[in-house]
Amino acid sequence: VPDSRTVASAPKSMVETFLEAADRPLDASEGLETLLSRTDSLRHFTVVAEIEDLRNGVETLVPERARRLLTGVVDLLGDNVETASWSFHLADAEQNPRLFTEVVVRNQTTRSAGNLARDLQKQLENWPREMLDLVRKIRPESTGHAKVVGRFPAMAQAVAESIWESHTQRLVSFRVDLPAKAAPNLAAGGLLDRK
Repeated sequence: VPDSRTVASAPKSMVETFLEAADRPLDASEGLETLLSRTDSLRHFTVVAEIEDLRNGVETLVPERARRLLTGVVDLLGDNVETASWSFHLADAEQNPRLFTEVVVRNQTTRSAGNLARDLQKQLENWPREMLDLVRKIRPESTGHAKVVGRFPAMAQAVAESIWESHTQRLVSFRVDLPAKAAPNLAAGGLLDRK
């Protein structure tokens, strides 16, 4: 770990390779380099990945309980995304009382960024409806859980309507800026709808 702001992880079977790699410069693809150059170190959390690596490594990258979620994200992005980054900044009452999140994807050369943006926008428009269908199947354990889970489709709709999309020749960006209380509500609804 080069500093107190960097966290890295790898499967136990890769410890030696992982430690050797710590002393060498990052050998990243052009897509990763492009997305890394757009990241902001002041954000609370940022993940950058090659989509094919996520697809192939789902069994070792995340715990079993998160594999369905990771697979769903990879499926949502589809085969036309080469690399992706996701960053968010939680609300800070003193400096920024808003929740900010951004997803940036780099398209495969077989699909233009404009067409990819339209494809992803259509999927995002369907997201609230899919959440509503999912919520109808869930039997929350308590009334409190039921209220939070029941509001999740409406929260998903608010997110979908708040998205700002932009694209360049090879990058598509989706940004969302929401009130501070959106973060815990979305997190709670997302966790409870998995039960």
